[in-house]
Amino acid sequence: MLNYTGTGRVDYEDVLRAIGHFIDEHNFKEVCIIELEEGILVRGLVYTANRQGFRTISEAYLFTNEDIDHILEEAYQRRGKAHGKPVPPAAGGAAGGATQPRRGLFGGGK
Repeated sequence: MLNYTGTGRVDYEDVLRAIGHFIDEHNFKEVCIIELEEGILVRGLVYTANRQGFRTISEAYLFTNEDIDHILEEAYQRRGKAHGKPVPPAAGGAAGGATQPRRGLFGGGK
């Protein structure tokens, strides 16, 4: 898998781990992950509780190649690494903000 500039390689192991974190944070179930030329499409179901019981919402997110680089950086910082190498304590601060990939492909939510 190439990085967003098309010049370097990105390990699937790291990408899938970072996307897995996103999936867990958003409580996706019945997940489908598809690699596209534009990036990686993640589609799944989210169950929410309401007065009548549970509501199922189909969600889809497109992580562009640039988005993947951002979530990888955030993942490395969470794990105390920079591009797979240990980060000195001063450089291991929080990322500027959570990356929000594009939503709404194929009937994604609001």
